[in-house]
Amino acid sequence: MYFRKSCIVTATALSCLAGGALAQGTAGGYTAGAATGEVSPLEARLSGKVLVGTYTRDGSPYVLEFRSDKTLVDNRGGKGRWWIDDKGDYCREWTSGPLAGNSGCYEILVHGVRVAIYADDTKVIDGELME
Repeated sequence: MYFRKSCIVTATALSCLAGGALAQGTAGGYTAGAATGEVSPLEARLSGKVLVGTYTRDGSPYVLEFRSDKTLVDNRGGKGRWWIDDKGDYCREWTSGPLAGNSGCYEILVHGVRVAIYADDTKVIDGELME
């Protein structure tokens, strides 16, 4: 599993300065690793899963489906596509629905089934991955 957030965990400050990502070790601790080349495990972790949680900007329920064909659907009528960029950020582009034409990349934290998505160091989605 891979974790990504800019220098929040003090022990990883050097890794963050180097542009690294965090990976959970087998003993449950965190180890530093370069983000480049490590996006495939994060894609695999999200692919085919549904994020059920809260849109923290307004406190409303939020459901986001990461389909294995890289399409994306949410509970607000949005449809689009998703990918993980070379920095390990979650990226999406809405192709229909209320946010059609909107695209962006966001930092993502994944710990077990817990997921948090950040925009400019502000948590915007908090929830859990479901099968």
